Amino acid sequence: MSKFSPTLIIGAILVLFITGSLIFSKNQWLEKTSGILVSVRDAFQNLFGVNYPPVKEEVIVPLIKKEDLEEEIIEKEKIEENSDFEQPSPLDEIVEKIDEISEKVDLLTQEVEKLAGKEIKEEENEEETKEEKIEEIEDEPEESEDEESKEEILEKEIILCQNGQQNPIRDKVIFNEISWMGTTIDWRNEWMELKNISGNDISFKGWQILDKEQEIKIIFEEKDNILANQFFLLERTNDDSVPNILADKIYSGNLNDEDEILYLFDENCQLQDEILALPNWPAGNKEERRSMERDSDFNWYTFSGMANNGILGTPKAENSPKFTSTGGGAPPPASEPTTLPPKILISEIQISPLEKRFIELYNPSENEVDLTGWYIQRKTPTGTSWISLVSSTNFEGKKIMPKSHFLISRVSIENFDILLENLTLTEDNVILFKDSDREVVDKVGWGQAQDFETAPAENPLSGKSLGRKWLEEEEEYQDSDNNQEDFEIQNPTPKEKNQNFVPPPSPVVEDNIPPPS
Repeated sequence: MSKFSPTLIIGAILVLFITGSLIFSKNQWLEKTSGILVSVRDAFQNLFGVNYPPVKEEVIVPLIKKEDLEEEIIEKEKIEENSDFEQPSPLDEIVEKIDEISEKVDLLTQEVEKLAGKEIKEEENEEETKEEKIEEIEDEPEESEDEESKEEILEKEIILCQNGQQNPIRDKVIFNEISWMGTTIDWRNEWMELKNISGNDISFKGWQILDKEQEIKIIFEEKDNILANQFFLLERTNDDSVPNILADKIYSGNLNDEDEILYLFDENCQLQDEILALPNWPAGNKEERRSMERDSDFNWYTFSGMANNGILGTPKAENSPKFTSTGGGAPPPASEPTTLPPKILISEIQISPLEKRFIELYNPSENEVDLTGWYIQRKTPTGTSWISLVSSTNFEGKKIMPKSHFLISRVSIENFDILLENLTLTEDNVILFKDSDREVVDKVGWGQAQDFETAPAENPLSGKSLGRKWLEEEEEYQDSDNNQEDFEIQNPTPKEKNQNFVPPPSPVVEDNIPPPS
């Protein structure tokens, strides 16, 4: 709505009247005034959007009545005929007209003020109505929030089962075959097979498979079921883990090569089956990638057949024959001698200050070792799973020379081998060093760490390092698989031989000192 000052409008009308009275004769001016006043009235109606009250038309209409015009014309003719009649001067006539106009302007001003007040009130009411509508909209819950709340509720409805002290029932469905080591195509192509031993079809709705650290959390849905005496195949990541055989379900998460447990719970969280790999799996061959199979007595043995599409196992099929010392048939294929991974030690760690943080490795062997595919993991005191600290990508193409150190640093230190700006180490941590076959090569835990070799080492102080003890006579680092015994607080020596802590000499207390004279 446009805003016009009533004073401005009235002033414009006043100027218009004065100018017109000077230019036109009285009759002409009255005729024009009639049209102007009507136009002003119409303009006010359009401007303020309100019909003029009928009573106010009486203010304007009498000014332009035809009878008044005719009487004025007759009176003027009489004056002109009577030469003795003194005609008013033009100035007096103008003054008189101004007085008349002023009276009419006063009336118009009153009407304008009333209309303006009414308009302002209507605008205020309109604004209040808009504000009320806005408040109503703000009070309405957003649909997206409702949808998010529903998702949160659904997540909360899924409660992971807990083992407690349950013994497995093994009367409906069991773990029948596990390829915990992957396949000859890729070690990450893990898979597991379930078997229905109940004689009845079973719906898996509400069943769960969990591992020790809950890195694997398989929640079965209503569409999942297993027929009587049949198999159910679960493949990791995608359906390519087992070529040419359709997976019944895809899952995520990997099985550890040691210190692992698998649980199978039914819809009532009753433990149907479990597998303990504490510390090692009961069967299976990691070097050859042979799966772990089960016999009718629930005992485990290693797959004895030939490879099929890179799979040394029997996914979704009856297990291979089990060979025993008293049974017939050919003996299982001989395995090549197991080659232990080269021993690379974690020799020194500094966690604080931030700009001095590093991890140092040491190769005690006489051979160069290619670190491609190796990696370091970390676990916090409250963590439930291992997280990547130094990925295999960082070790790509890296080698460690015999009897030499290898330095991983957060900042640029002289002779560093890997620069890792996000190297994260804090108190009460444990780090795990694994080779390209995911075998644990070394492990160090300190403070209140969850994991360690035998016992944890101390938390290193700021400006100090946690260093492996150097044995001078043997000219090698101590490695008794006990972090508490093998490590001590030292002065940092990145990429150099560690300097063992030397306690300060005890103060000498002399006896029989004569008293002062």
